[in-house]
Amino acid sequence: MKSNRVILPVILLVIILVFVGAAELLLANNSKEVAKQSTLKNTIAQDQKTLNQGQAEEAAKQKEATTLQNELTDAQNAVNQENFRKSAESIEYDQSLFSIANAAKVQITSLTAAPPVETKENNATYQVTTFTLDVEGITPDTIFSKAADSTAYINSTVQNILAFIDQVANSSDFNTAVIPTTSITAPEPMTDADVAALQDNINSEVQAQLTSDETQNLTTDQIAALVQSNLAAMKPDQIQALIEKAGIAKPSATVTINVWTNKGA
Repeated sequence: MKSNRVILPVILLVIILVFVGAAELLLANNSKEVAKQSTLKNTIAQDQKTLNQGQAEEAAKQKEATTLQNELTDAQNAVNQENFRKSAESIEYDQSLFSIANAAKVQITSLTAAPPVETKENNATYQVTTFTLDVEGITPDTIFSKAADSTAYINSTVQNILAFIDQVANSSDFNTAVIPTTSITAPEPMTDADVAALQDNINSEVQAQLTSDETQNLTTDQIAALVQSNLAAMKPDQIQALIEKAGIAKPSATVTINVWTNKGA
């Protein structure tokens, strides 16, 4: 009986030691696994960071390549357009457009000619040349005396722009032309107050041109009379220059012209 009492604690001690050893082993293995998982996570995070950095660098290089390609394309287009502008065909069309504008009493302020582009229609090949031009009315050669003068100027200028477009469409130089788009802009007519301000602006400009000898010992009314006398003696182109400098809104238009040339089948 005594022997059993001695053996039982020993067995329990052995079992406890075994469990303690197993727990320590499990704890050690778990610590290694945690360390392994931490290392793995750090490696994955570093790999992801490297991947993101690589993708960012690739995107930046792709953007740079796209920018360079666009710049190259723009440069090639500019060279092609400049070569076309220098061609006899473009010069001939330009001269015709300026001649028509002069006859219609409008002025071309901007003219661009794109290089010809080939297109197919009904089994036929055409070469399409596109002209884009900005036109506006000429400056009035008389100073407005009332608001109705401004209205009359705007109406007549819009009619001149329409006449220009019609003359281009019916010109023998553009008998294969199509005008797909036209945008006309007409300013609001000037009020009587606007006309008075315009007149004051022009009078001030003329008075500034007078010399001190001309205005010496003259009263304000006399100087005003001298200004009006000088204005009355001016030629239309001189009046135009004064009005242009004073600033007056003019009707304008942007016109696109496509010239088609049949190149055969």
